[in-house]
Amino acid sequence: MAEEIVTPGNGRKVRYVCSEELTGAETASIIGEALGKPDLHWDLISDEEALQNLITIGMNPRIAAGLVEMFGAIHTGLLAEDYFKHRPELGKTKMADYAKEFALAFKQ
Repeated sequence: MAEEIVTPGNGRKVRYVCSEELTGAETASIIGEALGKPDLHWDLISDEEALQNLITIGMNPRIAAGLVEMFGAIHTGLLAEDYFKHRPELGKTKMADYAKEFALAFKQ
């Protein structure tokens, strides 16, 4: 992917990089297993709760609202429409591989 940094850009260009397509629940399960927390799970919360949580931790309300809008677009599938039209060839590094590396760094 380094060629994307050195290739001159003329206008807008999108390059999708993906190794596998997982749900949030699948991702949480894989990471939880690697961390020795097999009960780790993915919880969905309302947009209002997400917005309030972000503001409570000190995020600028306009930035928080933008993030909540983006997350909503992920959950409705709107953000992924172009990805699915131009689906890339999947890479070789899978979440289970990354989770092992993540767990080592997380435990330090």
